[in-house]
Amino acid sequence: MIKIGLIGGGRMGSVHAEVLTKMTRANDSVMLTAVADGIQETARRLAEQTGVKKIYTSIDDMLEDSDVEAVFVATPTFTHYELVKKILEKGKHCLCEKPLTLDLKSSRELAEIAEEKGVILQIAFMRRFDPEITIAKQSIERGEIGTPLLYKACHRDQSPPPAGFCDPKKSGGIMIDNTIHEFDMGRYLFEDEVEEVYAQPGIVVDEQLGKTGDLDNAVMQLRFFKGGMGQIDTTRNSKFGEDIRFEILGSEGNIFWGRLPMRGLIVATERGAGIPTDLESPDRFFPAFAGQIRVFSQAVEQGVNLGPTGEDSAKALAVGLAAYRSLELGRPVKVSEVKE
Repeated sequence: MIKIGLIGGGRMGSVHAEVLTKMTRANDSVMLTAVADGIQETARRLAEQTGVKKIYTSIDDMLEDSDVEAVFVATPTFTHYELVKKILEKGKHCLCEKPLTLDLKSSRELAEIAEEKGVILQIAFMRRFDPEITIAKQSIERGEIGTPLLYKACHRDQSPPPAGFCDPKKSGGIMIDNTIHEFDMGRYLFEDEVEEVYAQPGIVVDEQLGKTGDLDNAVMQLRFFKGGMGQIDTTRNSKFGEDIRFEILGSEGNIFWGRLPMRGLIVATERGAGIPTDLESPDRFFPAFAGQIRVFSQAVEQGVNLGPTGEDSAKALAVGLAAYRSLELGRPVKVSEVKE
């Protein structure tokens, strides 16, 4: 069991605080020992939410605490680089919200620092730890659907966050802040890298968001090196609720994952379609959030990376940067065109 501090009390910080609190109370892999936020009132609210006694408004002070072996960074993306660098250079392990940074050079620099210091740097691509996606991955590895041919995904948020957050200079914008999960899933499930991206913008519904220079609707086409294809649509305006799904078309069958129009996971082959698991949770992604923390804890104890690394973040980020480049040029863009 590792002792972990949480920094960041915003939207995702509050989500992770709830997960860490439940795991701490259940003696499950981690013990949340401290919370921090640059705004004192937010730090106090985090402490009230978690029941943690140690409250910090400075990462430097938290890093001096011997009861903090590792830090979960859940602050806005544009703050990640400085925070994560301090954590790693102090010799502490770090679990960081995605993406690690907003440019390839700094992402890879942090990955190198972690390796030099001999500490774990894991990125919160938590969907990899969803129990049903784990089963989907195993199904592909066993060859149940043959060769993966097409990855079709959607990421539709109910409503946009504050316009200031959506600013691409701060969050990376919709192609990176939102859709980086889909890019990572494609790489993870296909065990292949994206070679080319073609992105097309949709109608901007939220005028305030549009003023930041971002989009709230877009469609992307992907081509993988081994010949597989991908199609992703993303929006911040689904209105009816969060809609996150994917389908994988294989040469011998298909995989369907998501809530709409079906619940759970379906694997369809020539033997028929079925649900290979009855896993259910009142909180859809709690098992995934908890799973990534368990793997992080195991990685710290074993001294070896077991989850998504800084390089995984850089590779998914490169796809997002290529998508924005495609929007600018109005043509498909090879990921190799994105330079550090």
